[in-house]
This record gives sequence, C-alpha cells and structure tokens, in this order.
Amino acid sequence: MSLAGRGVHRVPHVRLSARMALNPFAAPSPRPSRDRSPLIDRDSRSVAVGYWFGVVLFHRLPRSVWRYRWELSPLVVALAPVSVLSSWWGLLLGVPLGVLAARLWLNSAAREDHAAYRALCRFRDSWPDHAEALGLSVTDSRDRVLTPRIVESENLGGGSFRWLLDLPRGLTVEDLDRRREELAVAYRASSLMAERDPRRAHMASLTVTGQNDPLYLDPLSADPILCMPAGQPSDTRIVLGYTSTREPVTLPLFEKGYLVAGAPGAGKSGGLANILACAALMRDVELWLIDAKNGAEQARWSPCAKRFATTPAEAREMLSDLVVIMDERYEVLRASGASKITPGADTPLIFIIVDEVSRITGSGGAEAKEANRLLRELVQVGRAAGLILAICSQKIDATTLDTNIRDNMAFRLAYRCGTEAQAITVLGDEAVRNLGADAHKLGDTAGVGYLVGEEGGKAVRLRSYWLDDDVRQEIADRAYAWRLEHQPELLGGYLPLSPSESVSGALDALETFDALTTCAAHRLDPDAGKDCAACRAMWNEHTSAAFRNAWGAAS
Repeated sequence: MSLAGRGVHRVPHVRLSARMALNPFAAPSPRPSRDRSPLIDRDSRSVAVGYWFGVVLFHRLPRSVWRYRWELSPLVVALAPVSVLSSWWGLLLGVPLGVLAARLWLNSAAREDHAAYRALCRFRDSWPDHAEALGLSVTDSRDRVLTPRIVESENLGGGSFRWLLDLPRGLTVEDLDRRREELAVAYRASSLMAERDPRRAHMASLTVTGQNDPLYLDPLSADPILCMPAGQPSDTRIVLGYTSTREPVTLPLFEKGYLVAGAPGAGKSGGLANILACAALMRDVELWLIDAKNGAEQARWSPCAKRFATTPAEAREMLSDLVVIMDERYEVLRASGASKITPGADTPLIFIIVDEVSRITGSGGAEAKEANRLLRELVQVGRAAGLILAICSQKIDATTLDTNIRDNMAFRLAYRCGTEAQAITVLGDEAVRNLGADAHKLGDTAGVGYLVGEEGGKAVRLRSYWLDDDVRQEIADRAYAWRLEHQPELLGGYLPLSPSESVSGALDALETFDALTTCAAHRLDPDAGKDCAACRAMWNEHTSAAFRNAWGAAS
C-alpha cells in the first residue's frame, strides 16, 4: 500500500542549493521530474532516417566519387561505347561523359594535383602514429593518448605541405622543434619547421618540405628583380630570394640594417648583389660603397654611387664623413622638431655597403678600433637620420665585428657556415638553437641560407635569386641612366670606364651630363667650352680621374 493511500502526501525532493545556504528562508527549488517519454518519437525517427539517407546519397557519396574521379574515369571511358550501342540516350550521355573523362585523365597537371592530395591524406592518416612513436603525445585523466590535432592542411606543391596543429595540454612548440629531424626522417622529407602562432600559444604551424625542395633544384628566374623599373620609391621592398614554397622574400630598406655572412662560395655575394640592385633602382637613395677587395666586386655599381672606397684608409675616411653628415642631419631634426627624416630629394636615404668588413676592422691596432667605433655609431644612431648599413663578410666573429653592431642589425642573413659557432655569431644563439636556423648544416648549394629578422621573429630558409655578371651590368647601366637624367645629385662622378660599351644605354641623358659639366655660357654648345676655365672646373668636379683618362683616350 502506498503512502498516499495512508493519507501521507508525497513531498518533492528538495535540493539544498547555495542560495538556501546563504538564506535559509529562501524557497526551495524542486528537482525537475524526469521525462520518461522517448527521446525521438516515431515521426522524428522517420525524419532522421530520411535526413541521413539524404546526407549519404547527396553529400558523402558524391564526395567519395569525386575524390576517386581519376581512378573511375577509365571506367567511364570503357562504358561509353556500351552506352552508345545500347540506345540513343546512351549516345547522348555516354559520349560527352567519355570525352570529359578522357580529357581529365590526360591532364597530367590535374593528375599530379590529385597525387599530391592523396599523399597529403596518407600523411594525415599516419600523423598520430608518428607523433606517438616520437613522444609527441600526452595522457589525460581518462588514460586517453592525445596527440597534436591537425586543424587545417595546405598543399604547397612539390611534395610539401603545411599543417595547423592544435597542441594538447602538456606539449609546446619547442617539443615539436626538438623532434623535427625525426619527423623529417619519418616523412622522408627534406626539412621540417615548426612555428608558434603569435596570438595563440596552443596553435602551431608545421611546414614539411618534400624531397623536391625548390631551394635545391634549378634556381628560379629572377623576374621580380629584372622587371623592377628604375626610379622606384624609396619605400619599395628589396627582393632578396624565395622560400621552399616559391614565395618571394622581400625586405624594407628604411630604418633597417643588413648583416650578410657565409663561407667562400656559399652565395653571399649574390645576395648582396640583389640588395644593391634593388637599392640602385630606387629614387632618393644615395649609394656609398666600400669594397675592400680593391673594388673588384662593386666596380660595376660605382657609377651609381656617391662615394666609392677601395682601401681601408679610404673606408675610414668615408665612415668619418658619414658620421659628420649624420650629426648635421640630427641638428636639422632638432631644429624642425621631427623625430626622423622623411626621404626625399633634399634628404635622400644614404645606403652604405661595406663588403669584406673583416679587412677593415679585423687587422687590429688603433685604425681597426676606430673603424669599429665609426660603424657602431652609424648602426646604433644613424637609422633616424636616414643612414642604413649593409655589412658583408666571409667570416664574422668578435675580433672582426663588434657584437653590438650585429645585435643592432634588423636583418641577419647567414649562408653556409663552417661551424655552429660561426652561425651563432651571425644569427644569434636563439635563432640557431631554438628557431632551427642551422646555417652550419646547409649543403653545398650556393645561395641557400637562413634569414632572421624583426618581421615575424622567426628564421626563414631561402635561396637568393641569381644574377650573372651581364645581368648585373645591365641593371647597373639602367639605374645609372635614370639617376643621370632625373637625380644627378645622387651621383659622385664615378662614370663607366668603357664609354663605347658600358655607357651604351646609360648616356642617353647626355644633355643632363653636359649641363653638369659646362657653365651657363657654353651650355647650348658644350664643345665650344673646351678652353673655358669654368667648364674645366665643373668637369673636374663631376667626373672621376679614372673616367677622365679613359674618356680622353677613347675620344
């Protein structure tokens, strides 16, 4: 007999809540009664079955068929004649389908894309096993083994791909980076790089470069540099090279500094030539060149330069003059109330190239210390005044270059280095040990190196575009012709030594050159001013001694 039959009324179960604990006079809230009705009634079940049948028929099945369209296309081609022989409807449907299937199957590019997609699917399926075998897994409270989850996939071509990983609690990007060599072996890849998402610590980008790495194949054409017209604005980005995904690597020029180093034959001269070529094609940019190889490397660029030094003594004199110019510009900034200059015709950027700096600063003695001091002052203070340095050397260590100079360089580019210590000297300990910039492990392919800079705070593996001597000379002549016609004040009189060859395209603006080297009385007829003292003084002022001798011999 129930309690209700004995006159006892059932009281709903009361749960003591936090509200009652604070206020005992609060009304209790009864527990909601359980609904014993089925979760889905018969009509709802019918709707659910119809929904999933539609999903399978119209979504998953076509998706699977499309995924294997290349394997099924020969079957369609084989069934097309059967359809043609059966009826007219077969003729109308079979022939177009057969032609379309044959066309798709014969498209090699599409089949390669499909093969890359299938390979990416295989890599995704094998990722949990590889991650668990290499210790990239954690166990949660329910004894479940968790590995980094692939959120997004991107096919980069050439057997390379990029994943966006969601890391479980207990794993970091450093764990992935420590296992990158083992992962590269597991995937039979050329290299592997893990990068942390700057906004989310639990997200990481994993880039796997396949065996057909573009950096180690035939070099790509340097079209981004060759197609750059002369007279570009000074804020145009410098084109340096390309990455494993064939994406160009570009860098800014204003308020930045460049440090380029590498072993002999590693390709540092090619990288410096790309930087110099892009800078020479910009307007409002003065070039000050220091070539410690007695001018052999940068001679072709000397016509575009304001100053050109080939000996350590000339280099120290040039650096001293630059410090004076820097102080004068800061006086102008203080008088105007500005914090930094705005590049223009009146205050152009001064881009200083120092090639083989070890011959200037590594000889020891008071002169080398003075050169180091001048370089350090320009690097630390010269940015706001519009003075930018690019320093290049085969070997950079504490004896050849002050570490303060290296640390103040915005971009550091290291090609193949002989030892790990040399790579650390150029790129820094953080880049080599934690960012994967193993410049000492690079192969013998010239032009491949690591770039570490302010933008993104990561190490980028790249290959510099290659410009041969003829192409460099053509760019130098084109840049010189534009400067001679539009901004002759950027030139220092270092004209080409072979007027009949090198100046073939550069002296199209000869009228501007005559205007610089003749007085007002003989400007309309420069030949009449040969005996004029004023014309002779202007000629000596705007031309170098080497050019005057060569031009006189050629004339």
